[in-house]
Amino acid sequence: MRVVPVLDLKGGVAVHAIRGERHAYAPVQSVLSPSAEPVALARAFRERLGSDACYVADLDAITGAGDHGPVVRAIAELGLAVWLDAGVATADDAGQAAAGAAPGG
Repeated sequence: MRVVPVLDLKGGVAVHAIRGERHAYAPVQSVLSPSAEPVALARAFRERLGSDACYVADLDAITGAGDHGPVVRAIAELGLAVWLDAGVATADDAGQAAAGAAPGG
């Protein structure tokens, strides 16, 4: 069995998503990291849990309120395969999301 950790990103931090009520999402509190900073959490997934992949839901991109491209790139640069959900609806969207999330992109 493979367990893939999840990061939901909103407003620059990892949030605890509850029942799709985005207005109520609060920053994540985790024993893995003292903050809700997404790269620190992803680093802990890699170093403390031995994860090789991370599912990232960019809630700002999904709702059209911006994106977390630099954060997603930094997570990928940690050596994690990023499974990105960024509200992609077209082939052009997919290309932009892939280019924006690629390490060094």
